[in-house]
Amino acid sequence: MAADKGGGGGRIPATLITGFLGSGKTTLVNRLLRERPGMAVLVNDSGEVPLDGDLIAGERVLPLADGCVCCGRSEDLVWALARFARGEPPGHLLLETSGLAHPGPVLATLASPGVKEAYRLAGVVTLADAPTSRPTSPTQRPWPSWPWPT
Repeated sequence: MAADKGGGGGRIPATLITGFLGSGKTTLVNRLLRERPGMAVLVNDSGEVPLDGDLIAGERVLPLADGCVCCGRSEDLVWALARFARGEPPGHLLLETSGLAHPGPVLATLASPGVKEAYRLAGVVTLADAPTSRPTSPTQRPWPSWPWPT
């Protein structure tokens, strides 16, 4: 197991990256991979044509296609996590959800027996496309209409 300098008892740090379609998740993952060597990525593609896995430029990228890992595909996620934990584990694992995924079940998988012994949650990053995001509750105030640069 890779040495964990973050106080995780030798467990692999994992960061969940989530957000709506087009919010910049893959762009962030690519930047992290360029700037911080030693990371691995599990990317969840849920469309008919899996694109995100092909858009990530890294040596240790594992696409999880054929559905959303939050909707009954946790066996695939556990299998992929086990695959990365064996052999030479990454220094850090990024889990990029699909734009439709709910992060709760993915977090529950990370906290489940057999997984939590190998991984520790380092953080959750949620991305939003600010110009197109809108309040979802009637009690929320609308976003101001700023003149966005074009």
